Amino acid sequence: MGAKVGGGSEFNSEPNVIPLTDILLVLLIIFMVITPMLKKGVDVKLPEAKYVKNEPGKGIVTVSVKKDGTVYYNATPIDLDKLEDKIMEYIEQKNQNKVFFKADEETDYGKVVDVIKILKNSGIEIVSIITEKKTKTQ
Repeated sequence: MGAKVGGGSEFNSEPNVIPLTDILLVLLIIFMVITPMLKKGVDVKLPEAKYVKNEPGKGIVTVSVKKDGTVYYNATPIDLDKLEDKIMEYIEQKNQNKVFFKADEETDYGKVVDVIKILKNSGIEIVSIITEKKTKTQ
């Protein structure tokens, strides 16, 4: 609160918002710096594609395969034996027959085929493959 110094008996009840503004600006800068550092999902080096379609994926599961062959359901590692059961459970709960799939470009092709086969056998009709958008300089 601000108060006038002097001979008057008036009281100034205006709030001083400058410290509040300083704090908000510092918080804004912190969030602007930290947000790009947050990683979502599994870190895989995706292959590049020339034609890419951007599609929102709210509530759709992502199955990933890393370079070492580890399979992930969203961001949690899962065995291939349990993947089919987890996908069937996902289909029943979400009434969804679509899955996003991404694999590291150096992943063994046989492992990719095995995972897609499990997805198809468990009832998934649409497997959307996630790739990196190819830049013009490449």
